[in-house]
Amino acid sequence: MPLMGLVLAGCQLLPAGPAGVTPETAAADPAPTVCPGLPAFAATVADYTALELQTATEGLSQSDMGAAGACDQARLALLQARPGHGGFAPEAAEQQFAQLLDGPTELDRWTRRFLISSRDTLAAWMEQHRALKERLLVLEQTVDTRERTIREMQDQIDALTSIERSTDRGFD
Repeated sequence: MPLMGLVLAGCQLLPAGPAGVTPETAAADPAPTVCPGLPAFAATVADYTALELQTATEGLSQSDMGAAGACDQARLALLQARPGHGGFAPEAAEQQFAQLLDGPTELDRWTRRFLISSRDTLAAWMEQHRALKERLLVLEQTVDTRERTIREMQDQIDALTSIERSTDRGFD
């Protein structure tokens, strides 16, 4: 037990805040917003069904973004940035990320890094999605062209077969 007393006494010796910060300056310069549960939240929603994701997205989008606004806004952005459900809204997620990262709310370093990583992942996914859509469009056009060519060739074959049958009848 003496060890516990030493640990407690040692903690009392730690400074209460950063050097040079007085209670007056601390009130004027608010601490950055910390959202410690964001990575755990993101990992948890990775296992959600599409309905659970949509329900969570709708719930957060209808909540008041007042007191705990930055963290809820970050959670909403993460949900909106996740494809595969009705609440998927990449443009809205990009706006949420921009408000959080470029807005007046000061975020702690880890929350900021996590949101930047999430924003960049969404941007990369959207770029890949756009490229795949363009590729699909090219493939659909190629298929349409080939189907049209096949139909034209089939029409030519049918016409030649009809001509051949009509000329063969006279030689029977």
